[in-house]
Amino acid sequence: MKQWPVGISTEGNIYSLHFFQFPVGFFSGVYQLQSADYKRGDGISRLTGWAQVYTLFTLGLVAWITSWTHMEEQCRLCALIMKIDQRLRDIVEIDFDYKTLRKQLIWQLGLELLIAFPLSMVNCIIIQPDEKSFMPMSTCFWFICFAPISLLIFKQFQFCHLMRLLKTKFELINNKLCKFNRDTHFACGRRRIMTVRKMNSVSEVPLTATIATSAAVEAELTEEPNVDILQKLLTIYSNVSDGVDLVLSIFGCHLLCLTAVSFGVITVQSYNLFSLVSHTLKIHVYEIVFIVAWILVQIMAIAVNVFICSRTSRAMENTVSVLHKMRVSSNEASNASLFYQILQIFSMEVMQRKRNFNAAGFFDMDYKLITSILASATTYLVIIIQFHLTNIPDCHFPKE
Repeated sequence: MKQWPVGISTEGNIYSLHFFQFPVGFFSGVYQLQSADYKRGDGISRLTGWAQVYTLFTLGLVAWITSWTHMEEQCRLCALIMKIDQRLRDIVEIDFDYKTLRKQLIWQLGLELLIAFPLSMVNCIIIQPDEKSFMPMSTCFWFICFAPISLLIFKQFQFCHLMRLLKTKFELINNKLCKFNRDTHFACGRRRIMTVRKMNSVSEVPLTATIATSAAVEAELTEEPNVDILQKLLTIYSNVSDGVDLVLSIFGCHLLCLTAVSFGVITVQSYNLFSLVSHTLKIHVYEIVFIVAWILVQIMAIAVNVFICSRTSRAMENTVSVLHKMRVSSNEASNASLFYQILQIFSMEVMQRKRNFNAAGFFDMDYKLITSILASATTYLVIIIQFHLTNIPDCHFPKE
């Protein structure tokens, strides 16, 4: 029986547990919040508080649904990773201990649950009414905050873990190519190579002399393992690129929803800070810390996704420069024609399979996204403030 490098069964049990918590616990927590009066004078703050409750629940529900709808793709991804590991084991002579990796995954899962506790406390304090103090055993904490937040963190952890795993595969390929380029000493002298350029094509087809001497034949047999290793690396690179496609397909909706919600939270919580400064929002002083902390959490959620995607993309791009150096020195080989052609195919594979890391095709997950979100949040914040000051002369919404 095959052992998967990622715990699919554990993931399914956790998702099932969260799913049963949602229908009962969420509506119980909503009923508890509705039974208490909101005495904040700012209508936007009251509206955004309820919007945050339902948005968090929707995010958790979407995470659970997309996980089960993409379960087949996750199994394919696990099988592909095992195939890649097997091929890497034959080339780089490295062993992958899945039992140790699973133990590390359990420890990381425990750390993930510990992170969910303070985040749930911060969110619960933000959305609870003013007159109610924070209660760790409340339904708001466990079902409205902790259940969806722990699910989202677990899914986020899974995405980062898989992307880091694939990034490591790219780095192993690049290291092998660099070592392969340094350690390869061609036995035969340089031969003249004629290059034929095709019309309407950027490729170059090198042609070498076809006279086969005994020394040339011996050199070709000596260099044949180099060609074989290069072909294997090409196959592994293609498989890892397929793995990146699967990861982006599985987590594309998660990246889109999480980034959109984080953008909204940054905007409305920044407005709450403005209302506090302008004395239109009456809250306790200690809640200011939690509002700022919640804004920083949303920024970190976006930054982590951008960081891991950029690191993986950079690892893929590094292969291009390594291949270019190998193409420059490949003409010294006795079997330069075959070696050069494989390098050319490898280079075309890297260029064709260059991935655009995006959130379900809506926006790219790069560092420009962070500046775009901050600029957009500032713009919408100014619009909301102008709307508030223009339509409410005394800077207050009518109290109910």
